[in-house]
Amino acid sequence: MSSTYIIRNTAYMLGIIGVLLITACSETKKEILNPSAASTTEVIEKEAPLFSAVSSDQSGIKFNNFNIENQGANYYHYEYFYNGGGVATADFNNDGLLDVVLTANMAPNLSLIHI
Repeated sequence: MSSTYIIRNTAYMLGIIGVLLITACSETKKEILNPSAASTTEVIEKEAPLFSAVSSDQSGIKFNNFNIENQGANYYHYEYFYNGGGVATADFNNDGLLDVVLTANMAPNLSLIHI
């Protein structure tokens, strides 16, 4: 490598570092962290929750998604092992009623039609 190449790359790096330092020390960041006293304060009222826990006895849905680790099924062999299954609700059969599909990792999936 030639000395002009090293000098040019060093100058570029110093320029990039300088731009980062200048933009990091701007006043807008301080205004965001410390809003002025003239700004209005809004009161946010807490609304009722959209969802609540329902027992399986009350809902009638008996489903359990479980994971059993072994030599072939674990986090080290499959990094998404603990991400779990999923829930889908829609009118899948076009009868106007809500249908529910529950998917599991290591258990059979459950389809509930006409909930």
